Amino acid sequence: MFLKPIVAAHAQAMLITDAASRSRLGRHQCSVGALSKILAAALGLDEEHCLCIEQAAVLHDVGKLYIPAPINEKSGPHDDREIQIMREHPILGYAHLSAFKPTPMVKLASIIALQHHEKYDGTGYPFGVSGDRIVLESRIVSICDVYDALREDRPYRDAMSHDDAMQVITCGDERTSPSMFDPAVLNAMTNNQERISAMFDSRHPDTCP
Repeated sequence: MFLKPIVAAHAQAMLITDAASRSRLGRHQCSVGALSKILAAALGLDEEHCLCIEQAAVLHDVGKLYIPAPINEKSGPHDDREIQIMREHPILGYAHLSAFKPTPMVKLASIIALQHHEKYDGTGYPFGVSGDRIVLESRIVSICDVYDALREDRPYRDAMSHDDAMQVITCGDERTSPSMFDPAVLNAMTNNQERISAMFDSRHPDTCP
């Protein structure tokens, strides 16, 4: 699979030193890919396109491999300077993937890496684009990225249950608002909760339900 040389290449560039952090990042990326495939199918995209989205979504966080380890692996809150450094990872990921042969999957992976933290309401980064200026594939990956992150154990908080994660996504909290997500993509997630939850559980068997 063409994914393998890309993964091997960015592994060589890793600045993450902690084995647990490397494992968590890889598991998160693969899980987001699998979840994105479910939503893409629910939105009516054809099978080949759904598979391409899954493969491309796996690479959404490659830019984090260029973030200094003390920042990337920090267990507590980031200060303002560290937040700004962390927010460089979409551009770093885009630059990293742009160095590869521009196959359809790599081109899609590049734009997903660049846009997966953009929000439908324009409150995201790195450029604050909104609505349909964010490609559909990135809008799909964005909500899957949030869901998967909420359900994972992180150094700074415990994992959420599926129901609690969906409550945050659909109703909001201090960091998340449903206005951040494409309404059609959000609707696809709420209508496919059993499949989403089951896929997450299969990718994170050691995470509390």
